[in-house]
Order: sequence, then structure tokens, then C-alpha cells
Amino acid sequence: MRKKISLQLIAGFTVVVTVAVLIIGMIFISLYQRAAIDTKKEDMLQRARNLAPLLSDYMDGSGVLRGMGGFFRMMDAVNDMQLWVLDAEGNVLSLPGMGMSGSLTGNAGGPGKADASDTSTLQMADTLHLDGIKALPVDAADTVHTLLTGKETEDETFSDVYGEATLTIGVPILSEAGDVLGGILMHSPVKAVTQGVMKAYWLLFFGLAAGLLIAIPLGTAFSFRFTNPLMKMNRLAHAMAGGDYSVRTSLSRPDEIGQLGDALDQLAASLGIAAEESEKLEQMRKDFIANVSHEFRTPLTVIRGSAEALRDLEKSDPAEEKKRLHAILSETDGMNRLVGDLLELSRLESGRVMLQPEPLWPGEVLDDIWRGLAVIAARFSISLTRDIQEGIPPILADYGRFRQLLLIFLDNAVKHAPAGSSIRVSARTVANRVELRINDTGPGISPEDLVHVWERFYTADKVRNSAGTGLGLSIAKQLADLMDARVALESKSGAGTTAIINMPATDMPADD
Repeated sequence: MRKKISLQLIAGFTVVVTVAVLIIGMIFISLYQRAAIDTKKEDMLQRARNLAPLLSDYMDGSGVLRGMGGFFRMMDAVNDMQLWVLDAEGNVLSLPGMGMSGSLTGNAGGPGKADASDTSTLQMADTLHLDGIKALPVDAADTVHTLLTGKETEDETFSDVYGEATLTIGVPILSEAGDVLGGILMHSPVKAVTQGVMKAYWLLFFGLAAGLLIAIPLGTAFSFRFTNPLMKMNRLAHAMAGGDYSVRTSLSRPDEIGQLGDALDQLAASLGIAAEESEKLEQMRKDFIANVSHEFRTPLTVIRGSAEALRDLEKSDPAEEKKRLHAILSETDGMNRLVGDLLELSRLESGRVMLQPEPLWPGEVLDDIWRGLAVIAARFSISLTRDIQEGIPPILADYGRFRQLLLIFLDNAVKHAPAGSSIRVSARTVANRVELRINDTGPGISPEDLVHVWERFYTADKVRNSAGTGLGLSIAKQLADLMDARVALESKSGAGTTAIINMPATDMPADD
């Protein structure tokens, strides 16, 4: 099963929050523990320093400490500390819970020295021990030696003596002359600090749990905000892969995801347009093949029929042979015209036609084709008239292509105009352009056909004379596009047709 990115985001967000809380919590607890221990050390050190001069005054020259037992017991009870007082030789003068009534007795019977059988004394040696129960650790003995050299100490070397983590502060007792009279060892368990740290750990645990309760919903919302647009884009991609270009992400976000969604929407729209154009081109290709096949089928049938008739003649018949040969030649000419028009249209559509634009006066171009056109129109009893506006400016066009464009529309007008009718050609200036109109009084074109007349071979039997190739108006449209001209047809059934040619004018002075 594929892992969903939303679950990965939620898991990642949760892991980040958990790791961040743990790291911050552990740093905080470590700093808290260190600060608490440092504070306790400073407090104990200050107390020991304050106590040392006081004890110096109560110690006589023999190292005996008198009258302080009650004071030490009170300090033990109130401060939760264990106070040891040592003389200059390392003998213990006072221990927690030690009864003091005047002075200690020594093991030699002299004052100030403890008896070896007295369990409330501690002798300083390699086998130094407390109450005969446990020998002092080597590190603790080193601490005592350092203290009796006149240096302050702070460590946890007495933890094994008390069976728990214990902080020990040592301060020497000095005489007014600076001699070491003894030392103070102040012990305090760090369980209070440890308890505070444990509370901090519990607070960290509950804080982490609360953070996760907040982080998971937030991570879920964040992941859905991130993955929902991706899911929409995924559906859009699958739809486009299946050929459906109407689907849109409809994302309205200002960030990169929104920009990607907009880009995909634009891609879908572009592909939709391209698909429609492709369908149109494919349909045009099919129609073109069908139309060309149809246009060639009739003349080929006539040619084949004429050739078979000539073959099947039992005896020579010049009149029949001439008739059949004329039909073959006529159809061959029609096929040549069709092929020529197809090649011409292909060249125009490919853009391989080179134009030589020059200033042309429409009246002069009409004069060049008017005589030949008048002869053809006279055969059908059609009259030609023209109305050229005075002072009309020249147009910018290729002479041969502009002449071809006029002949296409004039030839169509003559073919469709009924006998005895007239064709009128006019030219005038319209908005810095020259507009030519060719109006006939023929049968006209229905609105349904009018929108398709520029397509190749479109209903040639309805809107074109059967003698044509059905490509004239398509060629005219391509010629107009090449010369920056605009062409249009205005027509109604039974009311004739008007061809409009709108050409760009030049800045040259008008023809007088």
C-alpha cells in the first residue's frame, strides 16, 4: 500500500514537535538542576564561611571545642544539613547527633583526644571510619587532607558514607594569625534538588503530551491544506491523460501551490483548445479527402466512359470519336485546374509565397481586367458598371495577387448572375483604408451556407457553379490574409451577393 503524503506530514510534524519539546525540556532541566546545585553550594559555602570564624573563637589551643553541642544539633534539625567539625590533625570534634558535655576525651587520657572505643569519634588515617561502621572512601579522605591544608573544597565524595547523593562543602577554620585550627565539613543531601528535577521530568512529560494533543490536530489540518490541492492536481492530470480537458483545479492561493494549480488549469485550457483544433483539422482532412475524391471521381468516370466508348467502336466514326475526345480533354482540363488550385492553396497556406507589395491604384487594376471580363459577361447578357470614388488613395499590395483576388470574386459574380442582370463594382475610402464592393443580383446564399463558404469544397453544388473547382473562395481568403486585407460576403437568398474587399491604403497622394 502506498503511503499517503498526509500521513507522512502528520508523522513528521509530530516527530519534530516531540524532538523539539524533548530537547528544549532536557536543556531546561539540565540548566535547572545545575542552577539548583550551584545555588545550594553557594548557600552552604556562605554558611560555612560565616561559621568558621565563630568556631575559631571557641577552639582553645589544644583543639578542644566547648559549649557548641546544642548549637550544632539545632543546625542539623533546622537546615537539614550534617555538620562535621575537625581539628588540625583530622580528629572529629563534632558529629551529627553527638552528645557534647564539656570536652571530648582522648585515647591517651588527655584532653581533646577521643578514645578508640568511643563510637562518636572519627580518626584520620588510611582506615578512617565513622562509628566503626564504614571506612571513608579514598576520595573523601583526600577531601579532608585538602581541607586541612587551608583550602576550601566542594564535591560529592561523601555520598557513599551517607548512602545517597550528598553535596559536601569544606571550609578551613583559621586563627587570627592564619594558622589552620581545623575545618568544617557541611553535608547536605541533594534529594531536594533531585525531587525538583523529577517534578520537572513529570512536567516535561505532561507538557509533551499536551503539545502532541495540540500538534496532531494542527499537523492534520496543515497536511490536508497541503495535500488537498495536490489531490485536485492529481485528478486534473488523470483527467487530462484520459482526454478530458474540461476539469479545473480552481485553486485560489497566492503561494507556489496556487501558481502550480493555475499553470495546470492553463495547460488544460490550452490542451482543450488544441484538441478542438486537432478535431477540426482531422475533420477538415477527412472532408478534404472526401471532396477531392468526389471532384476527381466525376471527370475520371467521364474519361473512362469515353475511352471505353472509343475502344468499343466497331467502325470508324469521326464525329463520335471527336465527341469522345473532346469530353476527355474537357475533363482533363478541369482536373488540371483542380490540381493547380490545390497546389496554389497549399502554397498560400504554407506561407511560401513571396509578395512584392507596391502602391497600386484600384482603378488602374480594374482597367487591366475590365475588357476581358466584359467579353465574358456579354456572352451571358450581363452588364458591368463601376463607381470609383475620386481622389481615392493607392493601396499597398502585390499586383499579381491583388488582380487574382479581384478575378476570383468577379468570376463568381459572373457565374451566378442571371442573364440580363448587372454587376456593379465600387471603390471608396473607409477609415484610412480602401473598400471595394462587387455586387451581383444572383440567387444569393442562405445564412446557413454563408458561414461556411470560405471552407474548401463546401457544398459546391449549392453556392458555386459546377464548372468551378470549389477552391476559389478559400484561395481568396488566404490571399487576403497575406496582403493584410479583409474580405467578407453579404448575401441573402434571392437578393444577390456583395463581396467586400478592404485593403490597406498608402500615404501617397491620390490618383487624379
